[in-house]
Amino acid sequence: MNFFKDSAKGGLCGFTLVELLVVIVIIGVMTTLVILPTFSTGSDITRVKTATRGVMQMSRYARTMAVLYQTPMILTIAADGALSVGRAQGGQQDVAISADTSATDGVPDGASESSLPPGASSDGGGASYVMADVNAEKSYERVVFSVSLDQDALGEDEADAVLDEGEKKSGADGDEEVVRTTRIPYEANGRCLPYTVKVRAAGTGEEAADAMTVKVDRFGVAKVLDEDD
Repeated sequence: MNFFKDSAKGGLCGFTLVELLVVIVIIGVMTTLVILPTFSTGSDITRVKTATRGVMQMSRYARTMAVLYQTPMILTIAADGALSVGRAQGGQQDVAISADTSATDGVPDGASESSLPPGASSDGGGASYVMADVNAEKSYERVVFSVSLDQDALGEDEADAVLDEGEKKSGADGDEEVVRTTRIPYEANGRCLPYTVKVRAAGTGEEAADAMTVKVDRFGVAKVLDEDD
């Protein structure tokens, strides 16, 4: 099938439908080869930035809960992109609030029922409550967390601290695999071992250009390091 009829000189001009389709396919393939790497890189950067914000949020949450409830907390960071915060074993489970029971209905003088801590109840013998569920979890797909202790900031008695261990998790194919996990303890005063978390896209090396690093000091203050730091 021709798009143009034969010319007056008897020669053919124009292109056949097959030729046009071949050209369109070639242009489409070339465009895909150019656009896909750029799109993939942009997607990796977005995932890394999102996961980095998650590390910042969870580290601050662990510190806040430890100070707020005066109980040790544990921040768990898994290499496969999972984050979780929970009470340390042996941490305080129940918190008792002493109250002046001379007030009517067991509420202290100058205080109302609504001024008690969340979950508190007054029974005429003082107010007490059970600590709220402070556990929190986040998970990020196709990112890798690499955790290391800040050796320069560790004390002599902390230099040999080992926080890494393996945890069995089900992989995408259903088989169990051992995933490296790191558990960072936060004390009741908010202090922790100084550490850094490197966040990179899955499938990239340790020196990936789009990797980001979060540094947490001994007082639990987290910040994202610049490339020059």
